[in-house]
Amino acid sequence: LLFTVYLMLGRDARDGLPADDVLHKVDDRTRAFIRGKVSLSLLVGGLTALVLWSINLELWLLFAVLAFLLNFIPNIGAVVATL
Repeated sequence: LLFTVYLMLGRDARDGLPADDVLHKVDDRTRAFIRGKVSLSLLVGGLTALVLWSINLELWLLFAVLAFLLNFIPNIGAVVATL
């Protein structure tokens, strides 16, 4: 999680330094992927919280945070979050 925050908010490593164009593309695509994954996870967690809160479930916040975190696990995380 800290690595994700570092990549999203961190300083650009290529400021003033000549670097290979391929490394720039990899860096840009990695940051875009992580931003997209975090955005999608926030959407899933937020919608989960809204639905569970609207049906007056006591532990709605816990399940929303769990859905947010499990969405980061490829293939099985989203399935486990729906159970």
